[in-house]
Amino acid sequence: MKDNTIASEAFSSGRKSFFLDFKLARNKSNYMRITNLVRFEDGSTRKARLYIWQEDFELWISAFASLFQSAAYAAEKDVTVLDLFNQGKQKGESGIKSWNPEKRPREKFLENGPGEMTLAELIAMLIGSGTADANAVELGEKILKSVDNDLSKLSELSHIELAKFKGMGLAKSSAILSALELGKRAFSIKSILGRKSA
Repeated sequence: MKDNTIASEAFSSGRKSFFLDFKLARNKSNYMRITNLVRFEDGSTRKARLYIWQEDFELWISAFASLFQSAAYAAEKDVTVLDLFNQGKQKGESGIKSWNPEKRPREKFLENGPGEMTLAELIAMLIGSGTADANAVELGEKILKSVDNDLSKLSELSHIELAKFKGMGLAKSSAILSALELGKRAFSIKSILGRKSA
């Protein structure tokens, strides 16, 4: 089975062409394949490829942002890419990691148990991380709001519908849908056992 291409873009300038393919690997993880094709005057070509896996997307984006910021501060010789990267990280530390430990979903779950958790916090535990614009809890709240906080409506959504939310991909949507399916099955087993004991 070949890897599936989810989306593609192509850009050309002179003899250079770039092809960007967002792909789904056989192990169900996403990756980006960047192909650079150069055509020479004699008709020959040279092709080079770079693969970036989903877990490295954020790192690459941060690296590019730091590089461009460093170029903007090129006149200030004392500022390095690493300095700017760390400054950017400090400015961006407004996510769940910056919360008091007792308010973080995982810590709250361990301390108080699942019964004390909001639906958004439980979803945040499944998806793990949010985006630069919304932490995992806020992302959970957006998803829940779209289905009027109705878990049965949420369980009817497809991967594609969940992936429309910024920060949601195949892995995160699969985690939510799997948890909801486990809940359905657990409820069915309880119902069957309840009828047998009656």
